[in-house]
This record gives sequence, structure tokens and C-alpha cells, in this order.
Amino acid sequence: MGAVKTTLRYLVSEAMNPISRKAKINLSYSQNGEDLIAFSWLVEVMRVKPSAMRYFDIGANDPIFFNNTYLFYTHGASGLLVEPNPDLTGPLKRTRHRDKVIAAAVGVDVDQRTATLTKFADPLFNTISHVDEATSMVGSASIGQISVPTVQVNQLMQEYGTPHFLSIDAEGMDFRILQTIDFSQYKPWIISLETTHGGIDQVSVFLSSRGYNLLAQTPANGLFRLH
Repeated sequence: MGAVKTTLRYLVSEAMNPISRKAKINLSYSQNGEDLIAFSWLVEVMRVKPSAMRYFDIGANDPIFFNNTYLFYTHGASGLLVEPNPDLTGPLKRTRHRDKVIAAAVGVDVDQRTATLTKFADPLFNTISHVDEATSMVGSASIGQISVPTVQVNQLMQEYGTPHFLSIDAEGMDFRILQTIDFSQYKPWIISLETTHGGIDQVSVFLSSRGYNLLAQTPANGLFRLH
């Protein structure tokens, strides 16, 4: 599913999505329309002006395609793009001028300063998961490994503030990253994370105890809103 390299732009039926119809937004750059869901809720339900929106995109990858925050960017929003692959940080900086690009992986241990990034032919699958676990998830051998710096998600929120929208796409590390967030201090309004490797149930239980409800589930991701 994620290996498709061609441009993915599709129209979501207005009859299926009355919120995006009202907002006159129906172009998605995400894998399964996650950006439409999050953006529409923030605009129409939570009444956030697009130009005032802030996002964190952890595992940003491509600046446009299969990207959960480019739709936000096209409507004047801005935020952080966190991407450990040095081959991708250049395009992110050139395309997303208003955004701050953090060339690092998000670590899951407080004392962690570096991580090993396992690279695959399709960079969508690059991950800091253990190499055997990563190869098993992707189903093909890696093309190499590099050492990359790490940052902590709480450190980013302390420095840049709590985002309206938090997108986590870290190929097997999503739930572990989510678990490191200090929800007593930082509560993003909407959270999207990949659930294909961990399952939606454990994420739902974890976030429910921290004040979130399941907003939507797509084939690849779960979206949760603060209630």
C-alpha cells in the first residue's frame, strides 16, 4: 500500500464527508484522507483558523505526497517536520518554507542521543525499529543503515508549543513514541498515528485514559480527538 510512488491525489465524495463539503475542501495528500478528516474537524468543529493552526509531522518523509500536513500548509498553517533521513530533509526545506525542519528521529528513551536508521529502497519504510523487526514489517531486505540524531517529543513541545495536530508515522515506532508524551502538560487537539503494526485497540485504550476519543479509522491510521 505504502510502496506506491506515483502521485496520490483523490477527491473525497461530498456526500460521504459533509464537513469537508461545507469547508470546500476535498483534495487529500494523505494516504487515506487523514488530512481531510483532521483539517475539517479543526476548521468546522473546533473553529481554528487555518492560518493559526500548528502541526507536528513526525516522520514527514515526502513534503507533499502521502503527507498528512501538506493540506494544512496549503491553507496557511505551519509547524514542525521531523525527518531523520538526510536524503529527504533537503526537499522538505525547499518545498515547505514556512515550516521548521528537524533533521532527527524521535527517540523513546530520555537519555537517547542517536539511533540507527534502517533504510529501504522505498524511503516510506525507513525506520529506527530493530533491523529484524523492520525487515519483517517491510518484507524485503534493507539497503543500509546510518546513525542519526534523536530528539524527544516532549522536548519539541516544550520548545515549540503544543500543536493542534500531531501526526506520527514512524514505521513501527508510532505507539512507543506516543507513550513518551507527557499528557499532563501537552495535549494536541487531534492525533493521527499509524496503527497497522500495533493495532487500534491498544492505542484507543491508552488515549481514552488521557482524554481522547477515536475520531476515525482508516486502513493505515487511527485519528483521535481531545474531548
